[in-house]
Amino acid sequence: MTAVLSLLFLACGARDPVDSAANCVVAADGAYPTWGTFGAAFFLDYCASCHAASAPQRFGAPASLSFDAEADVVAHLAAVRRTVLATQSMPKGGGVPSTELLELARYLDCLEAKP
Repeated sequence: MTAVLSLLFLACGARDPVDSAANCVVAADGAYPTWGTFGAAFFLDYCASCHAASAPQRFGAPASLSFDAEADVVAHLAAVRRTVLATQSMPKGGGVPSTELLELARYLDCLEAKP
């Protein structure tokens, strides 16, 4: 976990990637991660088995906590930062590569900055 957080600090400058709203890192070509280019696939791959409204078995996930749309992520952005990036307690069993954690941090930053 320390290595991933270190990577997040390096990728995002010296700021705290969990507790502070950050500037969205826009690529030289003007691209930045969006729901369509990153978010939908990430949340489908790592979260939907428990956190989709249509999940047949939610394994204890609250019914009020689904990630079917970008608005759901925005509504629970702080919890996503805390549980996926900071404590890495989600998804249960882990398995998110550090490169995708970095991209998730960047995606969440862009949601907050709304470029």
